[in-house]
Amino acid sequence: MVLAVHLQKYFVSWHEDDKEWLNDWCRKCSPDGQIKEQDRALVSLLHPDRLLDLIRNFIIYDNNVKKICRYKQYFAVKKCMKRILFQDGANTRNGVVWHTQGSGKTITMIMLTKMIIRESMKPGSSIKRPRFVMVTDRINLDKQIQGQLYSYTDETSPCKNRQGSDRVAEGRWKHRHHSSGQQI
Repeated sequence: MVLAVHLQKYFVSWHEDDKEWLNDWCRKCSPDGQIKEQDRALVSLLHPDRLLDLIRNFIIYDNNVKKICRYKQYFAVKKCMKRILFQDGANTRNGVVWHTQGSGKTITMIMLTKMIIRESMKPGSSIKRPRFVMVTDRINLDKQIQGQLYSYTDETSPCKNRQGSDRVAEGRWKHRHHSSGQQI
C-alpha cells in the first residue's frame, strides 16, 4: 500500500486533448485494430513528434531532479503558444490559464517562457525581445524560476518591487545552437 501511494505521488496518467488524433494513430499502430488503454498511453507519449517535443520543450531540472510536464501543463503551454502566435483564430494574445494549488503553475510558467524565448530566436519570428514578469508569493519560487531561466539568459537581474517581495527578471537571451550549427 505504501508503494502505491509513493508511486501515485510521482506518476500520473496522460489524458489526450485530441481524442480523434489519438484514436486514428492507435488504429494505425494496433496490429489487430483493437485499441487498448496501453495503446493510448504509448501513442500519446511516444508518437515521434510528441516525444521530440516533450524532450526538447517540456523537461526541466529542479534541484538536480529531472521533471517532465504533466498532460495539463503540456496542453496549456501548447494552447498558449497558439494564442501568442495568432494560430487559434482568436485574434488576440490575451488569455488565462487557470490552475489550482499544487498543479504546477511555476513549472508551467518556466516551460512557457522557454518556448517563447526559443520562438523569439527564430528568423522572422513575430516575437521580438520578449519580457517576462512573474509574480510569486514565496522566496523558494523566486529561486526556482531564477535558477531555471538563468541557463537561458546572459544575465538575469531580478528587480524587487517596492514591497521587496516580488521580482522582475530581465536579461539578454542566449542564442543556442544545435550541433548541426542551426540556431535553436
